[in-house]
Amino acid sequence: MINSGRSDSILIRPWQEGDDQAVWDVLKEGSYSNVNSTFVLCLKRIEIRIIGLVLISSLLICDSPLTHFFLCFTLLLIVVYILSYLSAVIYLYGSTLSDLRDIQTSYLSNVDNHFWVALYDGQIVGTIAITRKPDKLKGSPDDSSSKTDEFRKVAWLRRMAVKKRYRGLGIAKKLVKDCVIFCKKNNYDSIFLITTEIHNAARSLYSSLGFEMLASCKPYRYGPVTIKTYEFQMKL
Repeated sequence: MINSGRSDSILIRPWQEGDDQAVWDVLKEGSYSNVNSTFVLCLKRIEIRIIGLVLISSLLICDSPLTHFFLCFTLLLIVVYILSYLSAVIYLYGSTLSDLRDIQTSYLSNVDNHFWVALYDGQIVGTIAITRKPDKLKGSPDDSSSKTDEFRKVAWLRRMAVKKRYRGLGIAKKLVKDCVIFCKKNNYDSIFLITTEIHNAARSLYSSLGFEMLASCKPYRYGPVTIKTYEFQMKL
């Protein structure tokens, strides 16, 4: 069992050559750890409820035995879970994480960008990154993006993840605080980030550290599933 009081065992350092596999493992575990949350979210969707009602109605009309009800709903749950799992796979192996294929070029070839890893007892268990935010982001609504236009230089906080076993130790907070220090030193005017409705703990963390929500955005396609995104910003 991990001792939550051992803050001295947490070290935040810049990415180094040879960290790629460990970084990938963190992001991969983070994505797969969202499968259950995505599954629960899907079950709450109106579309799934309508499908369930249609199944019930059809079975009642056909006067089907109770076992048919059980089999149909079991099949529906299996299909929804597979879609939730497939979403994580597509996120990992699609184009979304293309920046991780060459972290040196993506994050360390420009003084305004950076990539950190968090170590616990010498093992990489968390990641976070900063790049300069482009003028427009795909899927970002114009009204929220315009709120960042007032700032000359906006940082984009990305790739924040902590392995599930090591959550609750303050690692994510340390990662974000190091990003804030970096951004201040590099004369950023604000820090921008995007998170989703399945990342409740992350949204609470950002709010507690002084980030304000800019907008609740249009649903983002997470593989075959759509999820709501939220944009946050911290003024520096």
